[in-house]
Amino acid sequence: MLSEATDGISKEEAFAGIRNGLATLPVELKEKVLDEVDEFPIVWEDAKKIREELMEERKAFVLKQADEYVATDVISLCEH
Repeated sequence: MLSEATDGISKEEAFAGIRNGLATLPVELKEKVLDEVDEFPIVWEDAKKIREELMEERKAFVLKQADEYVATDVISLCEH
């Protein structure tokens, strides 16, 4: 399931992180999560690239939602 660790992180350290991070989940759900992970841990550079892609995706979503909100809703602050 886990490939050889990268960036100096051993498999034992990776599992310790998983145990800490997923401690509140039921065992069955933890196993499902780990079964769905292709390669863990990933290289730092790959993680940064994925993070940048996710940030761009979120930015596009937020901007679209903001445009739709402004275009469809009228807010009046008048007290009369």
